[in-house]
Parts: sequence; structure tokens; C-alpha cells
Amino acid sequence: MNKKYFKAQKLIKINQLLLLVFCIIFTNSLFSQIKPAPSFFDLKDFEIAYYYQLKKVLYKEIQNPIIKIQLLPNSKPESLLVIEKNEDSEKYFMTYTEAKEKIWYNKNWKNVEVSDKGILISKEVFEWISKLFKKTINGVSLEVIDNSENFGFTHEDKYFISFYESTVLLEVFNPKSEKPLLVEIIQELIKLIKIEKELEQIPDSLKAKIELYLN
Repeated sequence: MNKKYFKAQKLIKINQLLLLVFCIIFTNSLFSQIKPAPSFFDLKDFEIAYYYQLKKVLYKEIQNPIIKIQLLPNSKPESLLVIEKNEDSEKYFMTYTEAKEKIWYNKNWKNVEVSDKGILISKEVFEWISKLFKKTINGVSLEVIDNSENFGFTHEDKYFISFYESTVLLEVFNPKSEKPLLVEIIQELIKLIKIEKELEQIPDSLKAKIELYLN
């Protein structure tokens, strides 16, 4: 009697654990997704106009970027994270530029001011970040993009991630829910830019998150 009871309880716990894992995976798929960036030919006129405004405001100092992350938060001003090769050394330059007000639907977008800060990062740091975004790019299936959603009127945050010549779009549909791991890593990189002058090594906490993402 006791053996049957404990066996039944064990099966119940296993089923509960499997259900929990399924719910986590299903919830993450509901609240975020990574897909190929929309083709230029699929963009609507107002999207093209908006991207033009973004480039004029945020990309003024960009030369030869290797990695670009265009952040389009739903409720905050737009911003840009860029990594470029420092031609004078083996190091790289990581810069974060943020608009001081929203560019989206702003009639005075030409007068929007930005704040920016950059730091030097070592080749080792760059290689860790490269692994991260290489996996992100390579892990995206070439599906047909449904670009019919009401652009700019939904409640998601958008992250256009470009690694060399390839670009994908990360959409987070409920920014107030638990953030996807990739978003956490991007936000930690931004924090490091704001508080550091130079970065020789990836902090252990950030390295652990990157390793978790890579595995």
C-alpha cells in the first residue's frame, strides 16, 4: 500500500515538473520571438520614413559598425548600441546612443537631442559578444514575415540586431513580464557602457548569462 502510494506521488511530481517546463517554454514563445528582419520591399511608407528619421538622429557618428542593436522600446525613447573596430589598436569601441525624446510620430524629430557614451573593449570581450549574436543570427529560421501588424501601435519592444551584414528582429510582446535572456544581456551591456571607461574582461555574472544563452 505504501509503495503504491509513494510511486503515485512520484509520478504526480514528475508530471507537475514536465507541465512547469512546458509552461515556461510556451510562455516565452508567447511573449518574445526572433525572426528575420522585414525586407525593404515589405515596408510601408511610414515605416521607411521612420527608419530614415532614426538614422538621421542616432547614426550620425557611426563609421564601420560590426554589431548594431537598434532598440525601439514601446514606452521610452529610441536608442542604439554599436560595436566598431578601433583602427588604432586591437581593441573595439562600444557606444550607446539614446534619444532624449521619442522620434516616433514626432513632428520636431530633426531637433531631437541625443546622449551618447562609448568605452573601449578588449578583443576577448568582443569575441564573447560576437558568439552571442552569431548564435542569435544563425538560430533564426528563414520564415515568411507577416508584416501586417499595426506597426508602432502594439505593446511590444523591438530590437533590430545586426551582426556584420545579417539582421534579425527580436520582438518582446509584453515588456513588463519577465525579460528574455537576450534582452537581459543587452541591457547589462548598456549598463557597463554607462559605468565603465574600458572593459578588459566580461564580468562573471554577465559571462554566466552568455554561457547559458549559448548552451
